[in-house]
Amino acid sequence: MKFPKQNVPILMWDRFLDLNRMNKEEFLGLKAAELDAKQRKYLRKYKVARYTIVPLNFLLKIGFYVMIVVSIIFPPALLILVGIIVLWVILYLVYKDPREAFEEYVKEELLPEIFKKYYPQYFYEPYEYNQKGLQESGFFSKSFFDKSIFTQGEDHVTGSVKGIDVDFSEVYFYKDQILWFKSILQILFFILLLPIAIVVALFQDGDLEFDGSLIARRTINYYRGLFVSADFHKDLQGQDIMLIPRKLETTWEKFRTKIFSSKYTEIKVEHPLINERFKVLTTNTRLGYYALSPSLLQTIVDIIEYERVTPMISLKNDRLYMSIPWQHDYFDVKLTKPIDGYKYLKEYFLDLDSFERMITSFKLDVRIWSKI
Repeated sequence: MKFPKQNVPILMWDRFLDLNRMNKEEFLGLKAAELDAKQRKYLRKYKVARYTIVPLNFLLKIGFYVMIVVSIIFPPALLILVGIIVLWVILYLVYKDPREAFEEYVKEELLPEIFKKYYPQYFYEPYEYNQKGLQESGFFSKSFFDKSIFTQGEDHVTGSVKGIDVDFSEVYFYKDQILWFKSILQILFFILLLPIAIVVALFQDGDLEFDGSLIARRTINYYRGLFVSADFHKDLQGQDIMLIPRKLETTWEKFRTKIFSSKYTEIKVEHPLINERFKVLTTNTRLGYYALSPSLLQTIVDIIEYERVTPMISLKNDRLYMSIPWQHDYFDVKLTKPIDGYKYLKEYFLDLDSFERMITSFKLDVRIWSKI
């Protein structure tokens, strides 16, 4: 099927096409043509903004700081400062980054339409993630993650794979990182100024006060990956099983485990690579061996060998939770990425097909036992 040239309105072609009869490639090709028109529109806006809005925003920022200093010396300059703030607010309310607008169109309109037509078993939420499942997984109980100050996520997909309730999303963990060099400079500067501050305080009423921190910090993203939650279809009887990558186990956690009691017992499974890569913990030894079936262990090994990553796995509340440390952005949208027909949109769903194969390989729908 040939698609219209770019100078032919897409709507004219909609009159001749029955969307319900179109095959997948034809439908994606039509949507790719529409997306290409949208992209060119937003690219024009972006190019204009680079030479107008961006420089103006930079000048307003410089003017804001300059006027703060000037208004201290010359109070009437406060009027100029207020004017800058008003312009800044207007710019913020009126202008929207074309890159963000394009991403919103793809994630909030186009992808949901494709999901609805060809993947009706799934529901897609572009800016959500399974926060409740992440908390229930027990991953935050491990010292590698307990330093997190907050988490974020996106591209949440929920649905069913061969009768198994599943969901997955991208997750990001953030923590504070101490900037040692900057902190040392601040401490030295404070020490140099401290005698002056003490002398000034002696000639003033009240106590010497310091309100602030000398330790410089910045917030960093220290872990990102795919978080998966799936119905385990096996009765765990309220017990927990965790497979923690040994490389994520901190020295403090090893010390804490030896000194203080823990509800978990470490077990060795019948697969050398699993024992080498993971610390396998369970609250019920017998159930741990039953739940970690040979097919489940082999699937974990396949992920390690083919994807070159070591996942974190938790079996809890009759569900399987897994976090795979990937840097891949599943539904990434870039305004400058060329759109080469239906293949552009097809790439978004190749990962979804891989996810389905992974879930199927776990054989979560197979019951090993009914009671223990």
